[in-house]
Amino acid sequence: MRIDELVRTSSLCPALLKIDVEGAEWFVLEGAEQTLAQSKPGVMLEVHPKWQPEGIVPADVHARLERFGYVRHDIDANGDVAWRELWL
Repeated sequence: MRIDELVRTSSLCPALLKIDVEGAEWFVLEGAEQTLAQSKPGVMLEVHPKWQPEGIVPADVHARLERFGYVRHDIDANGDVAWRELWL
């Protein structure tokens, strides 16, 4: 189930999304675009730079949030396996 569908069918207005999906960040954000645009929740995101789908790089994941006006605040962006970020 996509986040947008869950939010719509349950009449939710989330204040925060926590996304830690081991490389599937691109897909989760794709399924949350209406929620990001309408509810503007904060997003705690763990990006796995080496585990992205073929043809996707972390900059693509970041651009998906930036187009909705989000700004990244690094929590721990020095790891080889995962970068922890807060998007507001």
